[in-house]
Amino acid sequence: MRHAWFLGLALLALFSFGCGDRKNFKPPRSKIVRQLLFHEGLKAPIIFTNRYGAILANGGVLDRQGLTQLRIEKKEDKETSFLNQSQDYYILAHDCWRAHKRNGPKIKRKKRASLTDKQAQEAIIDNIEETDGNVQLHDHCHQLELISTALSATPSITIPLDTYPLSASIKGSQLAVVMADNSANIYDIKTKKLLFNEKGSSSPAINSLVAAPVFLDTVVVFPMLDGRLLVVDVHSKEPKVVRNIVLNSEKFFNNVIYLKVDEENMFAATGKRLVSVISGQEFNFDADIVDVLYKHHRLYVLTLDGRILEMDQTLNDQSMGVVKLPFAMLNTIVVTDKKLYTLEKRGYLVEVDLEHFDDYRVYPLKSASKSFMGNLDRPSFYTDDKIYYDRYFFDLSHNHP
Repeated sequence: MRHAWFLGLALLALFSFGCGDRKNFKPPRSKIVRQLLFHEGLKAPIIFTNRYGAILANGGVLDRQGLTQLRIEKKEDKETSFLNQSQDYYILAHDCWRAHKRNGPKIKRKKRASLTDKQAQEAIIDNIEETDGNVQLHDHCHQLELISTALSATPSITIPLDTYPLSASIKGSQLAVVMADNSANIYDIKTKKLLFNEKGSSSPAINSLVAAPVFLDTVVVFPMLDGRLLVVDVHSKEPKVVRNIVLNSEKFFNNVIYLKVDEENMFAATGKRLVSVISGQEFNFDADIVDVLYKHHRLYVLTLDGRILEMDQTLNDQSMGVVKLPFAMLNTIVVTDKKLYTLEKRGYLVEVDLEHFDDYRVYPLKSASKSFMGNLDRPSFYTDDKIYYDRYFFDLSHNHP
């Protein structure tokens, strides 16, 4: 018992020593305003998020406008993700790849204390035969489902795929999809026919913020997983690639995490570079980027080193607004008429004054779900005027937390 007590004490000391080396964001006292409680709550916590939506534990769905009427039913043989709300459809991805179906109960085998080489070989062969006889593998079970946003009696549209879809958007009867194998695809919704496919180089690891394709007048811009923008002409008889824009050439975590088109201007980012294309002229800004938002003709950027940046469309350093929060781990960006809001992982809501960008306030969050270490480690999501965390949210539409 005494040895166990000493062991526990040693482990605690080692744990404390390791945590002591980790630096966390500590806001200056002069910047701390008051503690905040989340204004409102959801009926269930968030269990899945991407750039365009979130799924709740009860099957509810959030999109960029907030809580929808859509409900996702749990199925044992399928895993469902929400990809986007585009045009008049909710876009869902289903994955039941290698779903196992046993024809009978598993055969119980007698345990053996030790096996000879021959017995071990026989056991391996028996196990393979049992697996082949009792398990059916259903490959190619990836699907996209398009559900009317009106949730009417109109049947949903299901399109079978060869691999898992990561992002998608719709214009007219065309569905543009970026796949996990880094391929750009265009489908005809009515016929479910594949109209276009272009595969890029494989991407071993990607950021979870995968941007969706953007349709323009005659082209669709695909945000690829290898740091490129693939521009495809959809006005011609057969879709064809008309331009490749390389944002960055990193091997890992180099997918396009943000893509926005405003009239003739386009803004895109990977985890390492922000690119702005203004009337055909290209500008870029390099940083370790967490997230990007374009609003009010300005670009707002969160960086891995705890900076909040504001810049014009040309990414001009001279006119850039900067808030430095050393060691801060930031996520979510909501920009209202007068303020910018973001969550910090140690349990703070940060508010930045857009008129005086170097002026900021910090609100410690009270009674929010935190880990043992005091971190906001539950899923978060944001819309134009709301920040969601776990099962709570702030409505920031009135410029006040």
